[in-house]
Amino acid sequence: MKLYREKSECEATEIVKRHGFSLLTPDISLVSSMIWEKDGKKYQFTGWENTPKTALMAKSPKYINVEMVS
Repeated sequence: MKLYREKSECEATEIVKRHGFSLLTPDISLVSSMIWEKDGKKYQFTGWENTPKTALMAKSPKYINVEMVS
């Protein structure tokens, strides 16, 4: 799932919170290991928008990716 960022946002946690997700693992500091919850489902941050040809993060990413976890 793509969560679009606002120009002023520079942290993935800011974007996820703005989209209404709640952090289930506040004791974990690594954003890619954090588990978020929304509507009874759990999600995990999987990365920023990247450039398809190089798989590197885009220069000015428009969104982050989160995936549902079980």
